[in-house]
Amino acid sequence: MPGDQNRILADLSDAFAAFEAKQARRVTDVEAEIDRMNLRFANTLVPGGGPAVGSAAAMAALGQFATSGTPQAAMSIGTTSDGGHIVAPELEKVIAARLAEINPLRALATVVTTHSSSYERVIATTMAAAEWVGETAARPATATPNLEKVVIPAHELYANAPATAALLDDAEADVATFLIDQLAQKFAAKEGAAFVSGTGTGQPRGFLDYTKSVSDDGARAFGSLQVVPSGEAATFGAEALLALLYGLRTPYRANSTWVMSSATALRVMRIKDAEGRFLWTDGLAAGQPAALLGRPVAICEDMPAAAANSTPIALADWRAGYLVSDRRLMVLIRDPYTAKPYINFYARKRVGGAVLDDNAIKLLRISTN
Repeated sequence: MPGDQNRILADLSDAFAAFEAKQARRVTDVEAEIDRMNLRFANTLVPGGGPAVGSAAAMAALGQFATSGTPQAAMSIGTTSDGGHIVAPELEKVIAARLAEINPLRALATVVTTHSSSYERVIATTMAAAEWVGETAARPATATPNLEKVVIPAHELYANAPATAALLDDAEADVATFLIDQLAQKFAAKEGAAFVSGTGTGQPRGFLDYTKSVSDDGARAFGSLQVVPSGEAATFGAEALLALLYGLRTPYRANSTWVMSSATALRVMRIKDAEGRFLWTDGLAAGQPAALLGRPVAICEDMPAAAANSTPIALADWRAGYLVSDRRLMVLIRDPYTAKPYINFYARKRVGGAVLDDNAIKLLRISTN
């Protein structure tokens, strides 16, 4: 009997070991298939089936294109007689990250990518109604929401960044990083100004370009922004800032960020409440934004200066209030001919911007009414 038990235990142990080995092989096979799927997906992001976006190899390919004008499969869909061009997901993604670092509104707003010439979204300008009702009372139809279509066309933006041939010949130069920084700085400057005050004609429409009204939410025409008067002809104080903060409805206020220029921020830093306390508080740690009345502050030098009848301060839930639409893909052309001894890198992209929810953005206007 003990011998039989030992055999049974041994058989069970062998069977379990075989099952364990089989499961381990299955897990290995599944992991390998996942890796293959990830690789296939990454290769769809980079023309030619080259290195995945974000890889060092793709950045090296960009550097080689910059120095020699020879596109690699990792980055390229073709060459042209003017020195070569690439449609570069790698470049586009890295520049997009740099733009968000430089341009506060791009970092704060909702950013979408579209493959068409415009981005469209239908939004509800009023909510559906609901009513209390008794157990056996009639239930007539309640009000339905009003819907509006927001269309955001893509406008072309270009940058022409020069570099000397000597710099590109220097093997120690990080050419890809240099090129990305140059293009990002140029794109960010134009985008930032357009997102604030662009006209919508040939460029994104900035939030300051919209019709302004002192009317509250629900009483203004769709697409107009509420301004809160400072109550003074040439300046503003704590009461105006409090009115602006509490002019935002609760869902927006909880996610809001102040936007103003450095010069305006300097003025705000000196404002105290009725108890003599400063409204402004610096970030508690390096890299954290300052706060005004408990909400973070983003510095945007494209905002107007504080002057009579200007709107130097905006407070908004920017994710809800403003949308940036990027049109794929960015094109980069290497031009070694037209500006010798410089080599120009001509990049173009298409981008749109518009207010999405006018209730989510409030403006402070320096005026008595």
